Amino acid sequence: MRLNILDQSPVSAHENSQQALDNSLKLAKKAEELGYNAMLYSEHHAVKGYAGSSPEIMAAHILANTKHIKVGTAGIMLRHYSALKVAEWTKMMNTLYPNRFILGLGRAPGGLRPTILALNNHKLPTLSDIDQKLKDVLLLVNEEETQYRSLKVQPDFMESLPQVYWLGSSMRSAKMAAQNGVGLSFFTFMEDMDMQFRKEYENNFRASFFLPVPRSQAAIAVSVAEDLETAKKNAYGMVYQFLESKKMEEPMPIENWQEIEKKVIYRKEQKLFENLLNFVVLGTPSTIGQKLKDISEKYKADELTILSNLNDFGDKIRNFEYIMEGVERM
Repeated sequence: MRLNILDQSPVSAHENSQQALDNSLKLAKKAEELGYNAMLYSEHHAVKGYAGSSPEIMAAHILANTKHIKVGTAGIMLRHYSALKVAEWTKMMNTLYPNRFILGLGRAPGGLRPTILALNNHKLPTLSDIDQKLKDVLLLVNEEETQYRSLKVQPDFMESLPQVYWLGSSMRSAKMAAQNGVGLSFFTFMEDMDMQFRKEYENNFRASFFLPVPRSQAAIAVSVAEDLETAKKNAYGMVYQFLESKKMEEPMPIENWQEIEKKVIYRKEQKLFENLLNFVVLGTPSTIGQKLKDISEKYKADELTILSNLNDFGDKIRNFEYIMEGVERM
């Protein structure tokens, strides 16, 4: 079972964004030591709870400071950028760090409406061309002819192509990934999943230079501790960020479980909070391995990408140690 870590560079209430970014590097080094397959970085703009606004820069930083772990974006919100620019830095990354870079792309906004407008010169981005943008990125990276005619994207030589994933849990996202012959990455931690989109992807997959057969990642929220009660409380801050996102609010820095309990009661959000908490995989070192195996089989996922935004960084490191310990017991 291949395990990745999804790192949003979360900011804890007792820290600042600089500390959050420093923690991201510490986590990547620990993940490499523990044997995780990849570190993947998300894109969030103007959000106090997440320091990671530029996953491509974070990926370059982590690649430069680790030795062999794969590193990628999860993902680049393609609506905001040109296909050429994405293709250029993808080829740069893949040339400088061959066989280590993973390009994850998606169509989500990555922020609230004012941020989207700021990213697009005070205009709402056009989504009708997102399919063509994805095609153009892939053609440019693979050095094939595009609508831009003889445009040459530097660097013009790569030993191999990077892994590419399209992010999304909808039928449309499944079709885009399948038709373009790239991997499909989907999240499971904020709503019930109708797995029809997974079948759509498999049934319509077209082999490409990037990927000969279908391949998928399932992103899951996980909290592991010595006992289940501690694991549950450690997850409270992460779950409250899910709640804020669900209500179209800006996710704030992660608070400790005591503060979250007070907030949930004061704002009368118990029902929604408990519902979102149910999507988190809670475990102990002795139970988490089997739970992850069952989830991988349930979603027919080739890889699991784990999100664990915990208030205390020490708890977070132990969480990932426990996960690998549990998997190695299998």
